Formats: sequence, C-alpha cells, structure tokens
Amino acid sequence: MTSLSARWATDDERARWDELVTANPAGGDFLQSSTVAEAKVPHGMEPKHVVFERSGETVSAALFHERRIPGLGKLWLGNRAPGVQRVDELEDHLDALRLFLRRHGRGVFLVTFEPPVVSDDETEAALLASASLTAPDLHRREGIQGN
Repeated sequence: MTSLSARWATDDERARWDELVTANPAGGDFLQSSTVAEAKVPHGMEPKHVVFERSGETVSAALFHERRIPGLGKLWLGNRAPGVQRVDELEDHLDALRLFLRRHGRGVFLVTFEPPVVSDDETEAALLASASLTAPDLHRREGIQGN
C-alpha cells in the first residue's frame, strides 16, 4: 500500500470544506466544519486546512486551529481530527502529519489531536502495540470528548 501524505488544502478544497469533512472515514464532525473555523478567528486562532491523500486520492481532511504563543511558537489544535476511527488509520495520519510539519510547520511546537477512535480493549492493545503512537515525540492523555 502506498503511504499517506499530507498537504495544504487548495482554494477549491477550502471552498467546499464541509463536503470534504463529511467524506472522512469517521464521517463529518461539526468541530471540523468551516463554521467553527471562521468562529475561532476573532479569538486569535487561524484555521489550517490539511488534506491527507494516498496515490493522488483524498483520504481525509482535517482542520487545525493555530494559535501563536509568545516565546514558544505555534500551537495547533485538532478538535476531532483526524477524522478516522481505526488505529491503523490514525497511525498513517500521524506519520503523514509528522512529515508534513517537518516541511511546512515552521514554529509549530505542539499539535493536539482528538480522533473519534472508540476506546475499548482491542483499541487499547493496538495503541500500545503501535510504534507510531508510542514514539518519544508523542504524549498520550486519556480524556473524554463531548460534543
């Protein structure tokens, strides 16, 4: 299988952002919508639209909110991103995002992400067995997300 890659969304993709988010493997989520992206701008958060693709085909779209933190750099918040449900999908997306940020994420010091992956014994075992998701640059925090 070809590896997943990440890139900035085009103008056309940003114009139809909600359509792309709805097509995510986990389905759409309001927190990934263009409405939420626009609503956070007055609060100092710049929307960053990232598209994940494999062999030229879009796999998913993720919205991150960038906030500048004086003295530290840029914080990216990915509420309900990436829009995947399985651990293998999360691994692929995280690996692609790491590579993308190494090239295009100058000044980004922290990225949070909250994928809609259901927590159960099988998922927990897969998370613990994942090299991508147990890497030294990743800190996992348990939590509850409510919409």
